[in-house]
Amino acid sequence: MTKRSKTLTLSATGIVTALCGSCMDIPEPPPFKIVSSSPKQTHSVTIERKQRKPTKEDWTSWKIYLTCYASQGQPALNEVEVAAGDSSTGPHYRKNPRLNWVYENTFRLDDSASLPESKSDVLFVRNDSESELSYLIVSGDVGEWFYILNLPPRTSMNLYALPQYWRADLIS
Repeated sequence: MTKRSKTLTLSATGIVTALCGSCMDIPEPPPFKIVSSSPKQTHSVTIERKQRKPTKEDWTSWKIYLTCYASQGQPALNEVEVAAGDSSTGPHYRKNPRLNWVYENTFRLDDSASLPESKSDVLFVRNDSESELSYLIVSGDVGEWFYILNLPPRTSMNLYALPQYWRADLIS
């Protein structure tokens, strides 16, 4: 092999390696901060995704925190970590997810708009305990999360989630 062909081979290998490497880089999800109040103003929430540097003890590169204030302005939850991950884990929101209040104590966080109840899957949620739950997170479709605040004991509710499509549904 001549010196010129070695140089071309090394150059081509370097270009292919650089292109493949850049294709494999998954961008980190962008930070966001959403502040919202429930329809009757009984809850005020802040949900925020913050970037962070991974460490040996904690490999995650982002965390989502929930802060909730009761109607009297008392903090019910103060920056509680509700999700964590890296570029390969969800939820994957393109930019800023939408926060939609479903009930006075429940909001939905997702990239897409809610569907009508007739086209949604029903998720039945029940607190069988003797205690009120300060918050409960229910995952619907990929990236669709419901946050239920102050769920009283011995109560239940229906959540209307995006349909869980089966592979057969997508083929037909």
